[in-house]
Amino acid sequence: QGDLQVQIRAGETDRLLRRLALAQQNSGQAFLLGGLAVAAALLVTSSRPALVALPLLLGLPVGLGWLRGQARLARDGRLDQLSR
Repeated sequence: QGDLQVQIRAGETDRLLRRLALAQQNSGQAFLLGGLAVAAALLVTSSRPALVALPLLLGLPVGLGWLRGQARLARDGRLDQLSR
């Protein structure tokens, strides 16, 4: 019975560490998206506003990854609430 408890605790710890890493990755992506948004805003006011497409295009895959990560965090949160 003691080994089973250790395995359960190890699984919970592993799940929490994965969730923490995902949250950290999402916050990094959010900072990157914020920087790209500021760059796009500055480029709109520059002498060459056509360059605004560059940060917007670079932000597209980052934004999609951020949305996917947010959905995964929400799903994991619901699973954690079910197990309690």
